[in-house]
Amino acid sequence: MIDAGSGGSRLHVYEYDRRSFSTLPPPVSDVATDSQWTKRLKPGLSSFANVREEELPAVLADYMRPMLTFAKKVLKEKKSHWGEYHIYLKATGGMRTLSVEDRTKLMDTVRDLFQNKYPELLKNPFRIDGIDQIRVISGEEEAIYGWTAINYLMGTLISNSGGSGTVISPNITYGALDMGGASTQISFYEPGEDIMSNLFKMQLGGSKHWNVYAHSFLYFGINSARERNSARIVHEQDKGRPNHERLSGRYYNPCFNGGYETNFTSKIHFNDNDVESWLSSSAVGNNAQEYSVSLYGGVLPDTDFHQCYTYTVSLLRKESNAWCDFAHGGDCSYAGIYQPPIPYQSARYGGFFAFANYLKLWHFLKLPIKANVGQVKARAEEICSMSFDELINYNSEIHKKGKDVNLEELSDYCFHSTYTYSMLHDGYGFSDSTNITVASIINGQKVTWALGSALYEINSLDWTYTPGQVEQAFVGMGVVLSSVVTVCCVFLSLQLYKERRHRGASLWSIKPDGPDRHGYGAVEDI
Repeated sequence: MIDAGSGGSRLHVYEYDRRSFSTLPPPVSDVATDSQWTKRLKPGLSSFANVREEELPAVLADYMRPMLTFAKKVLKEKKSHWGEYHIYLKATGGMRTLSVEDRTKLMDTVRDLFQNKYPELLKNPFRIDGIDQIRVISGEEEAIYGWTAINYLMGTLISNSGGSGTVISPNITYGALDMGGASTQISFYEPGEDIMSNLFKMQLGGSKHWNVYAHSFLYFGINSARERNSARIVHEQDKGRPNHERLSGRYYNPCFNGGYETNFTSKIHFNDNDVESWLSSSAVGNNAQEYSVSLYGGVLPDTDFHQCYTYTVSLLRKESNAWCDFAHGGDCSYAGIYQPPIPYQSARYGGFFAFANYLKLWHFLKLPIKANVGQVKARAEEICSMSFDELINYNSEIHKKGKDVNLEELSDYCFHSTYTYSMLHDGYGFSDSTNITVASIINGQKVTWALGSALYEINSLDWTYTPGQVEQAFVGMGVVLSSVVTVCCVFLSLQLYKERRHRGASLWSIKPDGPDRHGYGAVEDI
């Protein structure tokens, strides 16, 4: 499964039992405990939007080749079956920010490459049945796949899905929070089944379906939000300046630590109503007017958190909630979006799991794997109060093995932590005392929406019924393998470097207790 995200792509390999059953209705196909994946391959697929059309096949072939090489290496013992194994590429927020023309150009080229229309550039040995295996997924799909992955890994999804109809009063469920580079997602089961909008019916194969609240916010991912924040800072400080002095010179960024300065380039402008704009109805992203300025942090940064917090709250565009508040009685999150109240943690509701960029932040802030929202705020205040030199020293204590310091990435943590608190508290409505759990790996599987997507696709594949047969094992990797007769689904999520466990100081692993994998169990810093 290729998870083609805004910041890069990663390949996952999943195993599952062969879909040949001796009972009816067929059970939900599970995924093996151990999976394999690669490191994220940068940049993201959307970054190739400006490549000339005649050059695009060769450029994307070079980009995709390491992924196919990885897949073939994993499946080298099953080479004779490669043509049976389905391969998928699903692109997310970064591609959703592009114009229809750019999005279509990129995806058509990727499809042509995987369908071997350019064999001199790239040869794909795996199975493609239709264009739906390579596409840009909707934000709501990304959100529901994240929820599916979490509840599958925590042992509640399949155990409550047997039979037909709708899942009612499951034993326990968990919410999911995903923050990517271009978009951010929230999804959860509402115990009272009271969802007035943004309801997604998730069903694996012919099992019961789940009614889940799921929503994705485009341009609210960490990278898009950072650019929007910097653009707003420039816009606010340009007010009152003569036209010829605007969009030039130096601007104070309260979300930067004192002593840091960098160039900022963007195409985001603002209209007369202080709303983000491309200035022209025909100018979307790549075609908008670009400008470059300098942004710098303050000399006395001890008050910067509060100024930064003001800006990050404004990014949520809660002023757009007026109609939502009227129509839904105040059950709204931000940017005018309806959201039922967050369920309180209880014996039947296990709280929220967060992954992707939440995980990275938790590690940098030295937060425990389960931390409350108020702790995020407290640590954000501490990080923002440091000078940039102090921040460098702080970071060196985390990465004691001499990891190279990415100054641009390091400069982002005051904003990253403040924005995350704003989103959790002021956006979704979590109280400061609400616990959020982050994890990289649960029960041997990487926590990612790609796993939820793999489960969905595996359970949509053809199956056979043979009364009284002994079921044989298959391997699933987005491609279909065999181990006795194993099927493998290669869900290409572009990233290089094979790992059974994604090792790194910033990632945690959870091993749930008990046969149903409920609870958190032992936690390892890996």
